[in-house]
Amino acid sequence: MIDKKYIDAITTVAQTLETRNVDYGDPFTLHEEIAKMWSVILKKPITTTQVVMCMMAMKMARLSLNDQTHDDSWKDLVGYSGVGRRIAEIEKEILKVSKK
Repeated sequence: MIDKKYIDAITTVAQTLETRNVDYGDPFTLHEEIAKMWSVILKKPITTTQVVMCMMAMKMARLSLNDQTHDDSWKDLVGYSGVGRRIAEIEKEILKVSKK
């Protein structure tokens, strides 16, 4: 049996995602806009999934160089994992449609 505190930790992050959605809008749309900007800056195509992976890498770097018990960074990683999973699904759906 899993300790309920693990589930509670993920549930708390889900509630934060709902709040952020109200503040910042749809996560795919936001990360798509970031991908467009990064593509211009880096002069190469960047996908929305790559944006999420880079944001996760930043959070992991912060944890590795600083306080590894920093709760906010761990919450962000859980949030980015959920957002990234959905964004990857959307990108896969877009690729399917574009191949038709």
